[in-house]
Amino acid sequence: MESKVASCLTQAAQATSLASAAALLEQFLVAHTAASSSPPSAPASAADTTQAACSPVVLLGVTLAELYFDGCAPSCAVSPSSLFTYLDAAVAAGHPGAMVCVGACLRDGRGGVEQNVKAGLAWLLCAASTGYLPAMHELGETYEVGVPQQPSSPPLSPEAEEGVDVDWGEAMRWYQQAAEAGYAPSQLNLGKLLLLAAEQGLLDKSADPAALEQLNAAAKRWLEACAAAGVEEGVRLLKRMK
Repeated sequence: MESKVASCLTQAAQATSLASAAALLEQFLVAHTAASSSPPSAPASAADTTQAACSPVVLLGVTLAELYFDGCAPSCAVSPSSLFTYLDAAVAAGHPGAMVCVGACLRDGRGGVEQNVKAGLAWLLCAASTGYLPAMHELGETYEVGVPQQPSSPPLSPEAEEGVDVDWGEAMRWYQQAAEAGYAPSQLNLGKLLLLAAEQGLLDKSADPAALEQLNAAAKRWLEACAAAGVEEGVRLLKRMK
């Protein structure tokens, strides 16, 4: 089974689009579920947790869940409840990518789950605490744009119904943690956000020339870092700064 999963993941990684990759993973999981009658349940013991952590099918299910709930696959023959079963098994085994996926679903109300921004942030923070750079990046994006809370029915507790206000300072803090560890998407977003801060400071005259110079210099440094990693948008932005 491990070799079959590895082959499927390799084909998905080589697919021409994320939608094509999701289709390959979906096809494999549908066939596997039909053969085994059901997806794995969340582990209930330490032994089960170890088995879940080593299960290649669970990891494949997590990958499909990430693609589907991120909107990379327009439809999926594997039900959301089955995808969440894979995520639950992986989360119980300490898989940070699964934590991020669950956190994003709770934060945004994806996959048919009731939106709970506070719980979503808790899972993102849990994943970030393991040093998982995509979780730090996700937190940066959360604070950069904020999260409006949608009314729930029935109403949740006041704490659960809280959204997230836009906080560029907090966004920069999370981006910087990941950027300093070499995570190119965070280097790009940090550079762009610093440029926006400089533009805003110039527009509303809230920053003096020295502060503007520091913001632009920092933005350039991070854009150069992501450009060196091959991020085309970073290259384009650097050309505009010249």
